[in-house]
Amino acid sequence: MGKYNGEYKISNHAYMELYHFCMRYDEFKNKEEKNCELIRETALETDKYIYEPLLENLIAGITYDQMIARGIKILCGRRQFYNKRYKFFYLLLQKKG
Repeated sequence: MGKYNGEYKISNHAYMELYHFCMRYDEFKNKEEKNCELIRETALETDKYIYEPLLENLIAGITYDQMIARGIKILCGRRQFYNKRYKFFYLLLQKKG
């Protein structure tokens, strides 16, 4: 069974690969800037209004609830935020092929 949310379905293995790819963002900064740009562009394409908190979640693993507790303003609810996260991974998978 894969990760699924409406129209955004990817296998568990693809999800884990993309998740770890995003978690390597800081490693990519010095050597592979194109990977950083791919992550940023995909997050922006996913939703320009929650781009920054979505990026924080993807590259630092900070959850929606942790961001809210820290006073970070997120322009959607928790469920919508995680739906956008599904969309991000789906789009990133399409781009990485």
